[in-house]
Amino acid sequence: NYWIFSFCIADYVMGGLCVPMQAFSHMSSTCGLVLAGKLLCLSRIASAVLVGVGSLYTLLFFTLDRFVEIAWPAGYRKLVTTKMTMFVIYLVWCHALIWALLPLAGWNRFDRTLWPLVIRCNFHVALPDNYIFITYIHFAVCVVVSIIAFLSMIVSIRWQIAVFRKTVSYFTFDQFNFFLDRVDFVKIIFWIFVCYIITWIPFLVVVPLG
Repeated sequence: NYWIFSFCIADYVMGGLCVPMQAFSHMSSTCGLVLAGKLLCLSRIASAVLVGVGSLYTLLFFTLDRFVEIAWPAGYRKLVTTKMTMFVIYLVWCHALIWALLPLAGWNRFDRTLWPLVIRCNFHVALPDNYIFITYIHFAVCVVVSIIAFLSMIVSIRWQIAVFRKTVSYFTFDQFNFFLDRVDFVKIIFWIFVCYIITWIPFLVVVPLG
């Protein structure tokens, strides 16, 4: 539930800040205001970086959390506590906020002389190459590790299903239901993962382009 809350933070920031900034930058009546000035231009970019980094790290740690619960159910409660989960979420969003604000703090190459405005405020033009490279490394690491953890979780549950079928006669009724709940749980994780990819990845790909 805490990780769902972190996803909600990303959704609210995107809906309340990032999407309006992107919309204003593409409206003829307001694009000049958003794209021409350094502060609003970099704020527009920072909002996209904030939700991108925050949501991807949330996906990463959420997937790792679910993997640990599936692979090592006996030790999960001792390893993953509520305080630790909240602390990790806090670190995720602090890191995302600091990284997003670095261009506003001076790490940028915004040039008021560039024209047209769309080029002046483009992600790849207004930010230095090393910042862009590290940002893409953030994205790549989060996505790749999340996919690996998710696939490992699928392999683990398939192995558990195979063992379960061989030893089902030794299970109590409660153990049987507990195992079925775990299988359903993985299905839910799968659809959360798929929905995230469908809804967020296009946004993270399109925003840097314009």
